Amino acid sequence: MPRESTIGQLAAAAGVPTSTVRYYERVGLVEADGRSESNYRLYGPDALERVRFIRAAQATGFSLDDVKALLALRDGTAAPCGTVRQLIEKRISHVSQRMKDLRHVQRVLKASLELCLESEDSENCKVIEQLREKSRTYGQFPRVLRKMEMPLTLNLGSRCTMGMKLARRRRRYCIATDFATCLHGRILR
Repeated sequence: MPRESTIGQLAAAAGVPTSTVRYYERVGLVEADGRSESNYRLYGPDALERVRFIRAAQATGFSLDDVKALLALRDGTAAPCGTVRQLIEKRISHVSQRMKDLRHVQRVLKASLELCLESEDSENCKVIEQLREKSRTYGQFPRVLRKMEMPLTLNLGSRCTMGMKLARRRRRYCIATDFATCLHGRILR
């Protein structure tokens, strides 16, 4: 890379699109050293190192806010490991919560797939019916309640308000803790 390079040359050398460099500049991660006579942004060799550092930190799993903190530490006289350790611990906590949320999504999708397999011969898709029913009440509960979905085990022989009996034990998720719903979305007695 030349001593001073344009945004296109910097992006090519770093292996990122020019829009990424512009975004990094907009959020304060990278700064242009100056402008050319034709008003193009010019970047020095330290900008390439900085963009590569940002990409490496993101690839490791750090958010851009974390990267800002890491860059501030890197650009200081010394990078205190205690601060870096705290950033890593915070990031691990976020990743653990995200994995927990994804496992919940996986369980819900598997339950939906099982429901599809059971109703394959039916003219109406039970998953579509279930989503239609949920969409009628979605947004009526505070976001906090939707986050607190809990597993319920519905027993054989339980009846819903339509009088339908469950054919087998199944695990369901309900946004309310004081009642259980059957496949039809009806309250179980």
